[in-house]
Amino acid sequence: MHSPIAQKIVFHSYYLLSKSIGSIFGDFDVVDYNFYSDVIYDKLIVYGKNVGIKQVISFWGSDFYRVSDSTKERRRKYIDLIDAIHLETINVKNDFLNYYN
Repeated sequence: MHSPIAQKIVFHSYYLLSKSIGSIFGDFDVVDYNFYSDVIYDKLIVYGKNVGIKQVISFWGSDFYRVSDSTKERRRKYIDLIDAIHLETINVKNDFLNYYN
């Protein structure tokens, strides 16, 4: 369990993110996430989907291979919202598709 101070910092960070999330996208038609960051991108992906912005995400290898299966499963619902996925190598592509198929 986080200390009350840590909880306030986390809440404040999420509050600031939610207040500025619209300005992050600006007037763009497509947003390309260069890697998956659970802290921020989960909220951005949902927001982008809700406002109709096309979204692309890249997986370079380590961001897929070095996370636990529970993290991969938690990401599944967000990955399903993405319009296009860039996978760096054929091996990453095959492993990614085998996992999320």
